Amino acid sequence: REGTAVMTSIPVLRQTIDATTGDVIEESPVDFLLLPAKPGTCAECATAHEADWPHDATSLYYQYAFYGREGRWPDWRDAMAHCAPEMREHWTRELVALGVDVAGGRILP
Repeated sequence: REGTAVMTSIPVLRQTIDATTGDVIEESPVDFLLLPAKPGTCAECATAHEADWPHDATSLYYQYAFYGREGRWPDWRDAMAHCAPEMREHWTRELVALGVDVAGGRILP
């Protein structure tokens, strides 16, 4: 999917840390805005790829957009969820060959 001109609001938990003790002394929810993906790239991961290919699970844009929507960090299984079973099997096999624990939710070896 090609990029759109809509900013995404991402909820995060801001923490103030005591630099001496390392203790959290204050927490508050805040939002930050994620700019739209560059035109000509996927609106989900801001990477140029075919529509039937997985999103780029290593893309910071994808990770933060997914976190803002789902409230958890994505992995390759999420990035491949929209793909045909054969495509998921192929990517899983290749990622595992590179040392990525796809079933364990890892995105890097």
